[in-house]
Amino acid sequence: MASSRVHGLLEQGGQPVNRQVSGTDPEGQTLAPWFYFGQDLPDETWARSFRGSVVLQSYHQLVQHGFAEAFPLARRYVHVSLTALDPWVLVGRTEHPALRSFDSSWGVYRLDLDEVSAQEWLRQRCVDLATADEGRLHGFFLDDVDDGFAFSPEVARALLSSIHEQTGLSWFLNRGFSALDAVAGVAEILLEDVHPDHLGDLNPDAIRWNWEIVLPALSRARGRGVDLHALVYQQLLAPTPEDGESRALAAALRSVVATAQIAADPHLRQWPALAPEHDQPSETVDGVPA
Repeated sequence: MASSRVHGLLEQGGQPVNRQVSGTDPEGQTLAPWFYFGQDLPDETWARSFRGSVVLQSYHQLVQHGFAEAFPLARRYVHVSLTALDPWVLVGRTEHPALRSFDSSWGVYRLDLDEVSAQEWLRQRCVDLATADEGRLHGFFLDDVDDGFAFSPEVARALLSSIHEQTGLSWFLNRGFSALDAVAGVAEILLEDVHPDHLGDLNPDAIRWNWEIVLPALSRARGRGVDLHALVYQQLLAPTPEDGESRALAAALRSVVATAQIAADPHLRQWPALAPEHDQPSETVDGVPA
């Protein structure tokens, strides 16, 4: 699972997006993003008043038409993956981009970013999505960043920067800590499976990695105006230990993230449960605004 992230007209001729989008509530507090990977429509009243970031899968009906009308005050992102390709995408195709392997853990093929055909497939996918809904997206939520940079770091960096330049849209990265300083156009970052209050028992190498790699990268990103969001899933909760080192790490993470939430649904297929009066949620409890 950004400020100058509000874009005007795309070169392709899209409509200007709402320039009052801020990602904050009326009191100026940053709102946690809402990830929805199902196909249902949200409650209309809630959606029209929500001012945070909303991430939808590309197959959701609002992506092609109506996203901006449904969420006029939100930052609107569409999910794409740097390396994952669902098998159904290849059905009926005589040609396909270069593939590195089949990832049985996730049931997807992995793009071989060292090959031009894979690079151009991702580029064209982003360009096509950039013109959806009359060109009123704010950006792309990019998954599998760590995987792409592990295998093809220089190619991935150049590709993402060029897509940002070509579309004018921002990136909302899922993790990808090694990529934070390398990619142009990063507006937001999701720390999936990272939550200051639920770090669990980290081994010494993990603690060292957080201090030496993760936190410095996050601090630099925050200094550039990037919004940082922590998210952990309900079924994976593991309280941060009481020892001094774990508590110090938790405090450091808490100081850089703008929001931290717990998602009740691991598949992210739930819209918020609302009270009958449809009041705008102001905080999250177990990942569900209340």
